[in-house]
Amino acid sequence: MNNTSKDLIRKEAIKKRDNLNAEYRKEESKKVLSQLYETRCYKKADIVFSYASFNSELETIELNNRVLEDKKELYLPKTIVKDKKIVFYKIEDLKKDLKVGYQGILEPDIEKDLKFIEQEELLRQTKNILIVMPGTAFDRKGFRMGYGGGYYDRFLEKINKENIKTIMLAFKEQFIEDTYSKEYDIKPDKILTN
Repeated sequence: MNNTSKDLIRKEAIKKRDNLNAEYRKEESKKVLSQLYETRCYKKADIVFSYASFNSELETIELNNRVLEDKKELYLPKTIVKDKKIVFYKIEDLKKDLKVGYQGILEPDIEKDLKFIEQEELLRQTKNILIVMPGTAFDRKGFRMGYGGGYYDRFLEKINKENIKTIMLAFKEQFIEDTYSKEYDIKPDKILTN
């Protein structure tokens, strides 16, 4: 499958998600997050890499607050477009440590001298880490379709370790038959949906 066809599938998946009623998205987000809190990987996690939900994505405001309330370390991504990568920064205050960034998404305010973590440091970590990812779609083989930039795949490719678990959060309406994943696409350990 060529990239143009994959882009069309991605656009259709986003359109489907965008068409979900805002109240429905809010309620169903809570259901998915309730499942997440009951997972072993969330309960055991010392560090949670999350994201600030954008547009019609499953809402993560409650999740990010809960991580801090549960006294876990919270890291959120900043997109570095020119390098085609994401860098995760430690967030201690969701109101003070974030500002609007790439494509209007809330990102760590790097002018505040926030601590960031590199892939190499993650490899040395002995703490339990949970990485929660967004996506546009998922299939029955357990693959996720991102937004086409490969940011998460590049971040995850070097950190396959027993103490690091990955979960995609999604609405059931984001299911598609086939994401046409390639060998370099990294499958999350779990996909949680309503």
